[in-house]
Amino acid sequence: MIRNASTPGTSGNIDSPATPGQPHAPGGKRAAVLPEPVVHDLQVENELYLRKHPEIKLLTSYFLKRCLLDSPRDIATYAAGLFADPALPEKVALSAPKYPPQ
Repeated sequence: MIRNASTPGTSGNIDSPATPGQPHAPGGKRAAVLPEPVVHDLQVENELYLRKHPEIKLLTSYFLKRCLLDSPRDIATYAAGLFADPALPEKVALSAPKYPPQ
């Protein structure tokens, strides 16, 4: 599972107003900040996961391509419909490059 790693090096009360350059949580509050070693471990864990699952890159590429072609007004609803499509695996396979990039 890919987890979020907040930007290290910020501090303060989580309920204080956010300032430019600091991570934000929903509702305009500052996000909790993880210690730098935890952030690094999460980044390594995420990288290893993505390397083990190349289909994520294909899904992301397909999603971005469809968004650029269709220009949906409501991206969340569009994404929900796209990823709920039972034919998604075939559509992604057809849109994948025939030869891997060199």
